[in-house]
Amino acid sequence: MTEVAEARHVSPEQVAIETIESHLEAVTGEQPTPRRHLAFAAIGSSGSSRGSAEADELLAEGFGRD
Repeated sequence: MTEVAEARHVSPEQVAIETIESHLEAVTGEQPTPRRHLAFAAIGSSGSSRGSAEADELLAEGFGRD
């Protein structure tokens, strides 16, 4: 399976998923439900350039006060 993945430039996991989906489709006659790709990058991003290394300073300045 690794050789197939390398030849197709995909992960071995992706080859396994496609193989199983193909088999299930052949057995059931149904196409698999399309997979959704969820983007979690930058989830909860504050937009601030200050990071966790400055947490004590942020707290001392009254982080979250209105």
